[in-house]
Amino acid sequence: MAKFKFNALDLIIIVIVAAVLCAGALLFTKVNKDKAGKQTPVTVEFSIEVKELTKSSADAFEKSVGKRIVYGTKNSDYGVITKVETEPCKRMSKDTLNGKVIWDTYPERYTANVTIKADIYETETAFAGATEEVRVGQKMPFSGGGIASPEGVIVNVEKLEGGLK
Repeated sequence: MAKFKFNALDLIIIVIVAAVLCAGALLFTKVNKDKAGKQTPVTVEFSIEVKELTKSSADAFEKSVGKRIVYGTKNSDYGVITKVETEPCKRMSKDTLNGKVIWDTYPERYTANVTIKADIYETETAFAGATEEVRVGQKMPFSGGGIASPEGVIVNVEKLEGGLK
């Protein structure tokens, strides 16, 4: 039986395989540097605009003040509804008599501006919860307290002093 001997090619292959395994281990166990650098959470209030609600849905939104909700696509970030303002839904339409574009109320539909207070982290570029970033213009689904919205859009973000009570 022949005895196996190492040569330079075998050593190069072993080094390459070890490097690939180390790179894979670092890739899959990588700590998110943004979250590792975060310190204490800050309290933020952000408003989500929800359009085309029925009257009963708008009433349910108004009754949800003070309720705890979960927001984001991964359902891991929490906040408290602090304020809800509803108004008739408006849409852009064209006045055919004079050719002007006007804001027209949408019959039997309402728009709700839901203000949510949450403790989240502040990064250099955005506010971020456990898994979701909070930015103006971003779609933000939320649910809880007897209400839900899969298509709300963040329209305002404001950093507050003091913590979430």
